[in-house]
Amino acid sequence: AEETAERALRVARESQDTEVKLGVRAAGALAAAGRSNNRDAEKQFEQIIREAAELGYVQIALDTRLMFAEADAGKRGPTTDSLLDALKRDASNRGLQLIVRKAESLGGNSRAELVR
Repeated sequence: AEETAERALRVARESQDTEVKLGVRAAGALAAAGRSNNRDAEKQFEQIIREAAELGYVQIALDTRLMFAEADAGKRGPTTDSLLDALKRDASNRGLQLIVRKAESLGGNSRAELVR
């Protein structure tokens, strides 16, 4: 799996498609988080989310936030819940119900609680 991720990252670096680059980098950050819950993976997620949002790639930013929450879900602390709650709210406001449902499956407050 690591070989495949490395190969994808090399291809993405050569790509001219920003969406491809961001998506592959996000997948790489998720793989890094799975190997070891370290600050480096968290920094990668934060950088990708910020860059995607700045460039107007809202879907990629939200998908990456979901990956970040998935990586953080093993900790199940208040940070995870706040990440999920903010993600569900933002995705719901944009009509992206699939992301809302995926975030709900990870935990946090229910959709009914968000609508209040």
